[in-house]
Amino acid sequence: IKNPYSYSKFSRFPSVERDLAVIIPKDLLVAPIIQTIKEVSQIISDVSLFDIYDGSGIEEGYKSVAFRVTLSDITKTLSEQDISPIMENILQVLNNKFSAKLR
Repeated sequence: IKNPYSYSKFSRFPSVERDLAVIIPKDLLVAPIIQTIKEVSQIISDVSLFDIYDGSGIEEGYKSVAFRVTLSDITKTLSEQDISPIMENILQVLNNKFSAKLR
């Protein structure tokens, strides 16, 4: 009988959350962006959308989307030196793939 349950190790170390807001074309779907962010690093444990805005201050045809990125490492407590390059890499990948700009 195949086991219907699966598990993965969880970290004894605290996770870190960073918020990221980017400007993207209005017709672009959010799901591919979330998937792309998750693929940037193995220590990204979760990505969730928490805001979409397309009002004043946002160029016509664009929207602002904000994500909460959760990072967690099973071997150590993450430092800013661990986190910053990953966040910069996320921005670069989103810019290259979706023409996203930091808000």
